[in-house]
Amino acid sequence: MRRVGAFTVAPSEPDLRALYEEQQDAQPTFAPLGAVLRDERPTGYRRDRYGDTIGLGDVAWERAVEGLREWSAHRNAGLRVYPPDVPVRAGETVIVMIGRAIAALATCRITATFDEPARFGFVYATLPVHPERGEEAFVVTRDDGNVRFTIDVLSTYADPIARVGGPLTRRVQRVVSKRYVRGLEAFVASEAR
Repeated sequence: MRRVGAFTVAPSEPDLRALYEEQQDAQPTFAPLGAVLRDERPTGYRRDRYGDTIGLGDVAWERAVEGLREWSAHRNAGLRVYPPDVPVRAGETVIVMIGRAIAALATCRITATFDEPARFGFVYATLPVHPERGEEAFVVTRDDGNVRFTIDVLSTYADPIARVGGPLTRRVQRVVSKRYVRGLEAFVASEAR
């Protein structure tokens, strides 16, 4: 794979498999793990929150949980997930990619999951091949029938290309995060059609 930091040209299946295997033993580049859930903001990190109500009632809740388990928020936002069938389970490694001809690779480790009557989701932390350093929580909640999806992010630049891209990198992060919300909303709504 021709890679410059977290960026590469048209990664192939063998390239992705090799990177995935390489990142299995890598340690997260973010500490303290779980800070995003504790509503902390370590020095030097930006904290962003995106979210919206994405449905109403039990069917919407069940679809939202199913969608997070199947990475539908990511896929419907136009990102690729490798391996495509990676389970949402603590300890699992995942590669999230945006772009085709030139792709930004984001290797992550799922560090926490929760499956409660009114809250479902997971947290992943960045691994060494990622444009940023931090952690991200993807959480579906329900209250009085309203189903809400929230993405909570702690991040700072890690890759020199991302750092140089500064405002553009931030814009991409904001756009993608909002697309996660709309992507899971579309998945939830697809059951109603």
